[in-house]
Amino acid sequence: MKEILEHVKEVLEQSLNHPDGHKLDHCIQELEQARSKAGHDKEQMFDDMIRAVTQAKHAQEQLENVRDNSATNAFTEAHRAVEKAIESYTDPDNDPI
Repeated sequence: MKEILEHVKEVLEQSLNHPDGHKLDHCIQELEQARSKAGHDKEQMFDDMIRAVTQAKHAQEQLENVRDNSATNAFTEAHRAVEKAIESYTDPDNDPI
């Protein structure tokens, strides 16, 4: 599970720097599949990540064309959500829920 989250984090970072080259649809699909395997206690955390990555996906075009703060903020929020999830798998006492 942690490997999937780290992959999503890496794609988000690459998408922020090169929004035209990375599609986040695959990351959203990975998170949805991981959510179904994660268990009920992690469901809300995965829902939050999926929502944040979806918002980043919608901001990709804006980021590519304008590079404004709201688009950058969408990526920052998605990155933060994924980092918290990684921490919850690294240190179980640090569960963000």
